[in-house]
Amino acid sequence: MALSFRTALADIEAAIVRTLRLALLDRQVVADLAALRAFPVLGDSGTPSVTEGTPIYVTSRGACWQWSRSGTAGRWLLTDSRAASGYLRAVNYWQGETEKAEFQARILAERPSLAVVWESSDNTAQSTVPGAIYDYQCRFTVWCIDENLRPDYEVMQGSGYAADADHPGVIAMLGDVKKALADQNKRQGNILGLGGGAKLVILGAEDMEDASLAERVMILSLGVTVVGSVENPDDDDEHQAITSVFVEPDLTELHGADGFDPGNYVISGLQVVPQAGLTATPRPGRAVIGGVAYDVTPTAASFTANRDTYVDLVPADGRRAALVFIPVSRNYEAPSVTNGALRIARVVTDSLGIVACDFLAITSNKFGDAFQVLP
Repeated sequence: MALSFRTALADIEAAIVRTLRLALLDRQVVADLAALRAFPVLGDSGTPSVTEGTPIYVTSRGACWQWSRSGTAGRWLLTDSRAASGYLRAVNYWQGETEKAEFQARILAERPSLAVVWESSDNTAQSTVPGAIYDYQCRFTVWCIDENLRPDYEVMQGSGYAADADHPGVIAMLGDVKKALADQNKRQGNILGLGGGAKLVILGAEDMEDASLAERVMILSLGVTVVGSVENPDDDDEHQAITSVFVEPDLTELHGADGFDPGNYVISGLQVVPQAGLTATPRPGRAVIGGVAYDVTPTAASFTANRDTYVDLVPADGRRAALVFIPVSRNYEAPSVTNGALRIARVVTDSLGIVACDFLAITSNKFGDAFQVLP
């Protein structure tokens, strides 16, 4: 089930927070459902004493329930979590606090804790019907916050003292967050509990956000990208209905590029297969250069022994392209790319033959048959 334009960001962010709370938040343990029903959720003044997302482990069922506000009453919801314990004091939404005092009061005062920070999002059309289906990539940073007053590296690496068990150190916290989110990819069809609205959770860069040696507080961060699917359903006055959506999978490798360039990449073939002997014919193939697709039918090429030979693909007449080979000394600086060409590979030779062919261009090859994703 795809997400909606209106709530996709909120749904994904809430799902990350919910997942981390269920996996790592400290929790009460009760014996059975009767004890869960009797668990006090209101304070003496009648105000709620249990916060949103609080988990409780029910021993007789071997599962966690999670508190969800519903009006003023609230209710306990069964989850698929089997975690009987946790150590975090809080998993917070970052709400853009800029004043240091406000930031410390809201987040840093609760340690160990996590803060989920939304960074940015992208929309990419994925349907032949304009405006119907989009891939929605949401980027977050998860801050891992902990303290330890011992003088050495305990705040980073944790401590061997039993009294410090509730403060595992930010490195261990980062590892626990990575596992909790990476495990979601195993839940095909229900990643992050979004019923098909999320397709993949990608773990990204790790960094040091802040450190106070005087207060023995540190914050490590983890970049997280969630790839979701957003559907724009027909309005009542529209006459074009989406009856089905098929996707055709590609196996894409960037080969060192910062991102996929749809205007310049190899679609198929063009490899030079390692062999004994220095004369070889690259495989026929197809590539996109400057947004135009070209077919390539190579002829036999003679390679120089003990060289790195750079292979450029140059557009020719019509929709054909030709290979140009530029040999240089082994491990020598790469030559300039031929004017108007796409550099696709480097062929390595020794005295006896071709030992390697390393792609330098982005490749995106067909990977299996098209399959239906909607309905």
